[in-house]
Amino acid sequence: MALDHRRPRARWRDELNKTALHVGYDALSESHGHPNSKNGCLIGDSAPMVRIKRRLEQVSATDCTVLITGETGTGKERVAEHIHQHSPRQGKPLVRINCAALPDGLLESELFGYERGAFTGANASYEGKLKLAEGGTVFFDEIGDMSPYAQAKILRVIETKEAYRLGGRRSIPFDFRVLGATNQDLERLVAENRFRKDLFFRLDVARIHLPPLKERKEDIPLLVDHYLKTYNTRFRRQIEGLTPEAWSCVLHYQWPGNVRELNNVLARISRAPCKGTVFQRVRTPPGNFRSSR
Repeated sequence: MALDHRRPRARWRDELNKTALHVGYDALSESHGHPNSKNGCLIGDSAPMVRIKRRLEQVSATDCTVLITGETGTGKERVAEHIHQHSPRQGKPLVRINCAALPDGLLESELFGYERGAFTGANASYEGKLKLAEGGTVFFDEIGDMSPYAQAKILRVIETKEAYRLGGRRSIPFDFRVLGATNQDLERLVAENRFRKDLFFRLDVARIHLPPLKERKEDIPLLVDHYLKTYNTRFRRQIEGLTPEAWSCVLHYQWPGNVRELNNVLARISRAPCKGTVFQRVRTPPGNFRSSR
């Protein structure tokens, strides 16, 4: 029996309790969608998600800097993609920069570029990642993990929108929108002198905070349905839902890895070698999925 999306969310649990998790290998006749599934991180109609969607509508239409905060796995990168795709810069590049993986010794050459002959092995000039985003958006991910040196360099280029390439004799202008994301408490880092106050104020023009999944569990049925239908198509399965036992685990588990963890669990279930039988339990690392009541 297929799940009926038109029913009120209050009846989802009853519906799923009646539906076992059956797996088949036949190809689906059509791809499945969900009215909330244009972007996985935006699925849900809980009060926090309604507020986030309204906020996204406001900031996406502008060109202001946005700071996206939230725990690991809550969908910060997906939100950045959504903002870019619904902004006036949507037709231009979105360049992602993982600040935690960018060593100080390579920061200037990677971000600002270099001229031919600037150093040994520089046989050709390189524009740099910031110039590759010209007219578009730069997404600084894990921005709370930058070194003091990197913070100073990023602050300068955000303020002036120009920089010198390595080996260059003139400054290069940039035109891009800035989005930043972190799972850290930047206010605390500022108070501890581990993050520049001036950079924080530059980033914190508009803020979107993504709550952990445990604080919006009413959205879990919609997320489960979306991901199962996605993997039905990808793995050529016919999964209809969860068994009552598995559903109880899903509802009571605290999901420390948030939406990413839920997605990975459902992907593992969908790939499991099961020929038409019923999944009685959901398993997550490092062992059995245990509910926490």
